[in-house]
Amino acid sequence: MIVTNNYLYRTDQPEVSPHPIVYTHGHSESVLRSHSWRTAANSAGYLLSYLKPDMHILDIGCGPGTITIDLAKLVPQGQVVGLEPVPDPLEKARATAAAHQVDNVQFVVGDIHALDYPDGTFDVVHVHQVLQHAGDPVQALREMRRVAKPGGIVAARESDSSAFFWYPDVEGMNDFQKLYQKVARSNGGEPDAGRRLHVWAKEAGFSRADITLTTSTWCFASPEEVAWWSGLWADRIFGSLFAKSAIEWGHATKEELERFSETWRRWGAQEDAVFVVPHGEIICRVCQDEDHLINIPPPSHQVSTPALADNGVSTLMMVDSTDSSSDAGSTSTPEPPGFNTPRTSHRSGIDLPYFTIASFMEPMMNQVSDKKSVVIVAGGGAISVRILAKKLDPARHFDTRHGASVLRALASEPPLGCYAGGKAGRQDTHSYGRLLSSRFGEVKFGRVVEIKEVEEDKGKGGWVVLADGEKPWYERFELAGEIKELWPSGFLPFSKIYPDHFRKRMQQEMEARGVMFVFDGHRYECEPTDGVVHILTLKGYVRVTPGLELPDHPGGFCVGEALENTERCKLDKFKRHAAVIAANVLDRLNSKDVPHAGYQGGRELIGIPMDRSEGKSLHGLPLSHHPSIMLRLLAIALILGRMSLASPTASPHILKEHVTPSPRWVSLGAAPAEHILSLRIALPQPNFATLEKHLHEVSDPTHARYGAHLSKEEVEDLVAPHSISIAAVDAWLLSHGIPESECMRSPARDWVTIKVPVRLAEKMLATCDAPTQKYHVWKHSVDGDVMVRTTSYSLPQALHEHIELIQPTTMFARLRSASSSVRFMDAEDPTSGPEVETSMITDPVSGMQVDASCNRIITIKCLQQLYNMVGYTPSATNGNQIGITGYLDQWANLEDLKSFYEDQRLATVNPSFSVTLINGGQNDQNLDKAGSEASLDVQYAFGLTDPIPGTFYSTAGQPPFIADARSTSNTNEPYAEWLDYVLGQSVVSQTISTSYGDDEQTVPKSYAQRICRGLAQLGVRGVSLLFSSGDFGVGDGDGNPETQKCFTNDDRNAMRFIPIFPATCPYVTSVGGTQHVPEVAVSRFFSGGGFSDYFDRPSYQNDSVLSYLDKLPSGTYDGLYNPNGRAFPDVSAQGDFFRIFFKGKPRLIGGTSASSPAFAAVVSLLNDARVSAGLPTLGFLNPLLYSKGMKGLNDITVGNSTGCGTSGFNASEGWDPVTGLGTPNFGKLKDIVMAG
Repeated sequence: MIVTNNYLYRTDQPEVSPHPIVYTHGHSESVLRSHSWRTAANSAGYLLSYLKPDMHILDIGCGPGTITIDLAKLVPQGQVVGLEPVPDPLEKARATAAAHQVDNVQFVVGDIHALDYPDGTFDVVHVHQVLQHAGDPVQALREMRRVAKPGGIVAARESDSSAFFWYPDVEGMNDFQKLYQKVARSNGGEPDAGRRLHVWAKEAGFSRADITLTTSTWCFASPEEVAWWSGLWADRIFGSLFAKSAIEWGHATKEELERFSETWRRWGAQEDAVFVVPHGEIICRVCQDEDHLINIPPPSHQVSTPALADNGVSTLMMVDSTDSSSDAGSTSTPEPPGFNTPRTSHRSGIDLPYFTIASFMEPMMNQVSDKKSVVIVAGGGAISVRILAKKLDPARHFDTRHGASVLRALASEPPLGCYAGGKAGRQDTHSYGRLLSSRFGEVKFGRVVEIKEVEEDKGKGGWVVLADGEKPWYERFELAGEIKELWPSGFLPFSKIYPDHFRKRMQQEMEARGVMFVFDGHRYECEPTDGVVHILTLKGYVRVTPGLELPDHPGGFCVGEALENTERCKLDKFKRHAAVIAANVLDRLNSKDVPHAGYQGGRELIGIPMDRSEGKSLHGLPLSHHPSIMLRLLAIALILGRMSLASPTASPHILKEHVTPSPRWVSLGAAPAEHILSLRIALPQPNFATLEKHLHEVSDPTHARYGAHLSKEEVEDLVAPHSISIAAVDAWLLSHGIPESECMRSPARDWVTIKVPVRLAEKMLATCDAPTQKYHVWKHSVDGDVMVRTTSYSLPQALHEHIELIQPTTMFARLRSASSSVRFMDAEDPTSGPEVETSMITDPVSGMQVDASCNRIITIKCLQQLYNMVGYTPSATNGNQIGITGYLDQWANLEDLKSFYEDQRLATVNPSFSVTLINGGQNDQNLDKAGSEASLDVQYAFGLTDPIPGTFYSTAGQPPFIADARSTSNTNEPYAEWLDYVLGQSVVSQTISTSYGDDEQTVPKSYAQRICRGLAQLGVRGVSLLFSSGDFGVGDGDGNPETQKCFTNDDRNAMRFIPIFPATCPYVTSVGGTQHVPEVAVSRFFSGGGFSDYFDRPSYQNDSVLSYLDKLPSGTYDGLYNPNGRAFPDVSAQGDFFRIFFKGKPRLIGGTSASSPAFAAVVSLLNDARVSAGLPTLGFLNPLLYSKGMKGLNDITVGNSTGCGTSGFNASEGWDPVTGLGTPNFGKLKDIVMAG
């Protein structure tokens, strides 16, 4: 053997496998394009809940490595090996791993039929879409089983070609499916592998009890998905080995393949096309040694449903075999629960198939059990029965008279779980799988109500009476843990069961890692210091119920295997405990004396309450590897019970939000009942304050953590909603007939999007109860915009704490760009093009020499001269990028960009940029479809930073309303759609400019605050966000008091300055406008500025803004603005007379839409300098700009921000609400940011 990279490689394997894999598709570009789409979430979701951070994983058939790299991220303390039979795709895999900075993964060439690893090397051996191509899938699974550790997992997922289905049935699709199967089988594969996995696994040596079979699908349904999938297959037919194989085997001619390629394209062009790819999935447990059985967690997707006993307290009873009553007739042993149950999942998430064990809960007659039955009770029961299942001999330990077992297992759960209102839950039965699959058991749930001594046997035994009347014989119970002599402890507090020395030791160990733990009966909340305990309060603290006793249910206690944490993992007593029990049981069954020796007791663990109030708590729940599924199930039962959805009066709808739209919005009547709304539901982010703390620390140049930005995953953890909130919302949606499969979730699960008809939305939001608050069609009397909105909505009272907002409901915002077209020029105009100006002028503030022509037309050269950018050459390859957002069907045209580069005499001859399409965004490159806003933004952002890679984000949103009852109304602000996408990406442009905004008051405050928090998430990840401040001064840009339009959107209709959102968000950098040399505030339109009515002034602004306010004459604009609000803009840049190319012609354009990308270009160059020097990007800019950065800005002191019938605020020394802190001096700023 050879030892390398901490792995043992076998050197005695044959060089050539006798079962070669003939991959039908090969590894062409079209194939790798498909494989690169695959992720752990969409292709291995069934496996993820089993993973632990320190696992070693072998991923066979890794291809370009996308799944492999995802798995490596999930096991940061472990190691992942990606294996391919050929080296072709591995270079791409290695490059992807390097780009993602994942270093715990390696990629090797190998053969699944003869793996070069010793026995028991890996915790998990995973294969995806490989066995269907393997020459001998059974041998492949044998090898996978061999290299898996005892207690490890072999996981496989394979599609099933015959089960593919699609719509519509375009001619030729069925024929192609048959051709595909012929080619695959001719190559030695099995295209219907999905349905055969469990059979192959049995042949490979796994027992039926070791195999968990699930199903899931890929579903390509949206127009974008269908176009991608159909185009991919149209290309694959000729662009892969498929064509070669089909022709060589004589299954098709080249002409026939051409027709099939066209068939795929025709199918993909169908309006309602959908394609579904079903998969079979198996999890196989490698249980080669009973000592390892306890280490295999039950799968998170096998969960029982809650059941209630008469008193609201549930117990779990595991009964071996069928009825073992002496009076019972012979019955056949049922199949183990969950093993034959079909399951389904959805393409983007982990399978959550809540199967019920109800079929195994047949009520038993009031009968007496055979005294020979042995019942195992308490914490060690699950382990013990699994060991015994292997040791019991059917010939000796089976009651042949009745066809029944003599062994039973009763878990120690009176009560297992308790919630408010007496709702209770049960443990997952999977840990008893060994027992249930060995012909010794069936499952029953019950509750112990009495221990009844028998007079004639007094002192020797008696009956244990269950709630349904069954009576196992008490003397033959084998009891575990400290409750041995006191069971049942339902009448005893834990202080009577657990000795003081145990409690003190447990307390010391828990407190040593930061979890407060006391036994005085009071509740504690404390901040966790590690990731062991995950159950948090809505405040983000660990909640424990000290004393190990339920306040409302005296005597409630924890099962011994309830919690796997640091203390538990250090113990091995429970192994010895289980061994003693097994020996005792066998002795009893063999009529030997039971010495009751060898085990001195183990420690039962605390349960962690899940409910928020009233002292209700959850005990006995296995929380090691499948908490989320269990908790969601139990919480759903709780929420449904609490909300009493069947009785609306039990949880009345309470008003959530109400707005008064501007008088310009006119109702056209009720919205069509079947009109489809795309509703976005925001769940609370209980730990956002922690994220905000991180943001301030990593953005403050004086802080020790400056630049230590968080990762995507760290941010998602900080903004993830509480599991109870997720369960509550899911329960509510389910009660209205909306299953999880119809819910689209954001990466952090803090947003849920559903599509519902207006009639259902009105029912859910109780708008139908008030005719004046129903959804109406509204039209704007000035610009004609039409949208579907309601003026208020309500939610069940129990949901208010779990839902922050729902839109579109009350949002009457109209997204607009901040640019104003001035005049146009023909190409023949003698002033066109950046001619060399013979005269120069000097800017008195910056001291820079600038061409005199820059007072008439702004060009790239003007900005480079004015802002001290001349002579700096950025890198094209250091990883720094700049992004521009586009909305309102504004598309950046590449031909216009090329004309602009030529016109501006830029070095790059053939410029290009990337386009990212979001939420159905388009990239129409027809010249007549070019957008003026998009043209301005990309031409100056990319032109000033060339050759830094640029990305244009084309985001759809706010389509025109069509009075079609079945049309979808997706009239949300597109910021949320853009944020959903960008926050879900691991790599994001480090500088992003947005030139759009809304009147702040037209955006509901709750929505504005939530979007602002999303922008903060990008800032803490190291992204600099810049937004234009608007072109309307303090409100509407109108200085005439008679015609001004600045009024509040409430019943007061009072005059008020109108700030612009998102420029008012405190986590972005707002950019105002200037003009001319020397620079003054722009005057053809007016630079937006003022003070937010939604957001308080952030601390980084205090000194600068308070200094400005102190200089204002007393009483200035009292009542028209909020002096305590977030002030804007932060900075400014030139904003008028920008020369662009638009639809093939040079034109002039102005607006703070020009200012934002110009300033963003400066920031991108600063990031370029830092990245090239090995420093982190700047991220959120404002703490820097308001401190050290001020020395790198040109203070603008002339001009004002007319609007709302006033002259607005004036520019002045220092910060002002017209030009902010001033315009940039790149050279000075570069010196500042490079000095650390």
